[in-house]
Amino acid sequence: MERKKKECIVWTILFFMLFLSFILIYTCESYSNSLLQKYPPKLVADCEKLSGFDDDDMFLKQTIFEYKSNLAMEELEKNVSYSGYVQCFCDAKALEGDLPEQEYDGVKVC
Repeated sequence: MERKKKECIVWTILFFMLFLSFILIYTCESYSNSLLQKYPPKLVADCEKLSGFDDDDMFLKQTIFEYKSNLAMEELEKNVSYSGYVQCFCDAKALEGDLPEQEYDGVKVC
């Protein structure tokens, strides 16, 4: 009887640990997927298409417009994606090395 009692305790602890593990993995996976949706991997060809403006100022204006639109959508608790102009612009600025200090039109885009 004592042995069955201990076996039951062990199985209960095991089940509880597996359940906690499942909850933790599920939570982390959901968070990871939401970030992947918001900041998806980009293709270099996509950035070349987006930055194909003759005027760099137009590319910057499109970036600021997309950023402000995404902020407004986030305030309405809608899903947003920084996969277009903002991502390409920030990647380009990061390569130039002036990413952290830059502010454009009163907005810190990156």
